[in-house]
Amino acid sequence: MFQTIVYERRETAHGPVAWITLNRPERRNAISPEMANELLYALEHADADDRALAVVLTGRAEQFRAGGDFGAIGVGQAV
Repeated sequence: MFQTIVYERRETAHGPVAWITLNRPERRNAISPEMANELLYALEHADADDRALAVVLTGRAEQFRAGGDFGAIGVGQAV
């Protein structure tokens, strides 16, 4: 479903939680236009999930994220 993030709902001791993991470790999880779109869709999905009590946003690799991926952004595009 997603190419640059992982979305999952995990059961915790306090109830179900939506986990969104930035999944571009080779780019230090830098936000590309594709990832920005996927994040918006995943957040909408979590918001619509009446069972998810919270959302955890995390990153795969040693860092959370490096910022915008300037290599993936064309001239005149914003992240």
